[in-house]
Amino acid sequence: MIKWEYRENGKEMGRVRVLFVRPGIGAGKKGAEVVRLQEPIEIALLAGQIPAYLKDRVELGIYDFAVEKGAFKRGLQDFRPDLIVFWVERGQESAASEQAHISRETSSSAIIAAAGESAAQADPSVFDLIYTGNPVKQLEETLIGIETERSLDEIKNKLGAIDKGFSGSVLKPMESRSIKRDGYYFLQYPSVREIHSQQRVNFNENGLIGKEVYNLRPIEEIVTDIDNRGSAVYLKDMDLFQSRERLEGLLSALEGRELKGTYIAAGVWGFSKWEEELNRFRDLGLKVMVLRFALPGDPETWIEMEEDISSLRKRGIEPVILIKDELSDTDQEALIFWLKKQGEGLVVLEGEALEKNNAIITELPLSLKIYWRWIGEFGLVEATRRQKEYKKALLP
Repeated sequence: MIKWEYRENGKEMGRVRVLFVRPGIGAGKKGAEVVRLQEPIEIALLAGQIPAYLKDRVELGIYDFAVEKGAFKRGLQDFRPDLIVFWVERGQESAASEQAHISRETSSSAIIAAAGESAAQADPSVFDLIYTGNPVKQLEETLIGIETERSLDEIKNKLGAIDKGFSGSVLKPMESRSIKRDGYYFLQYPSVREIHSQQRVNFNENGLIGKEVYNLRPIEEIVTDIDNRGSAVYLKDMDLFQSRERLEGLLSALEGRELKGTYIAAGVWGFSKWEEELNRFRDLGLKVMVLRFALPGDPETWIEMEEDISSLRKRGIEPVILIKDELSDTDQEALIFWLKKQGEGLVVLEGEALEKNNAIITELPLSLKIYWRWIGEFGLVEATRRQKEYKKALLP
């Protein structure tokens, strides 16, 4: 375990040395995915979550068996890690255990941890720590424990407390029957209740966003519905984001009744300038905004849409892109390029687009940014399940 050496006059002081290890390419990875995975992106993202107050006191290293062969012992001897974190994917359990044994022999004082998709299957007799609940917080707590020279048992107790206090839920796998009922199934907010803000005549419309026409319902009536429904609420009609005055009225009424909860809302592009309203809605519990896509006619509109998505992301609100109208091959390629550039992968197809533009989903990877946000909110197991089930769920 590292011994800290604080020196005067700003000279270098001791650092916690953390070595991330990737045992190789996980099972089931093939084709373009193997090419992408030549870069240890998941490890880089986990390392990037180390809090700013710790970064200056941590020295990081990565050993990737996918590209480095035969020099693992030498790498351990040269780096002298205090913590070794293996990123274990499906099919790598045996290889990771063997590499952990080598780590134990070469770096006897280091703490050895397992994280990743198959961390829960890691051998506890080989790994000192197994990050299965919230690996970001568990890594942070481990670093603090090493820095303050806590014993391994004390660190384990701290990690156990994180797991017990973790509020995310591991939900059952998606079923095709619920997919047909539930347009926002993949977001996995349980017991979502639809509420319309417009007076409706036709109740057979089953799309993700409600129709734009019909008489507007009074705000107090909508809020009473929300109060009576409880749980998670989906405000399905777009009128609330078509009028700033109407949105302000809704937010004031919700705040007046202290109706904080989980909200999903149908939005309209161009809302990012309404910063105060977005902040208030976020504080009330807005988690998701569903945005219907129409192909922009000029570069300025693309930029404005990017600003809208960025505005949601920085507030922790998930944008979902809804596409109903069929796109040409050229327009489809442009959209896929734009979504990849934005790091967005949550797309729902309906109507003609569902029939003609499946490639938007089959070719568009679920952004790792989304995956890591899910880990922070729901835990590693649920985030990984969502990542696997996402495309399977979106196509009929």
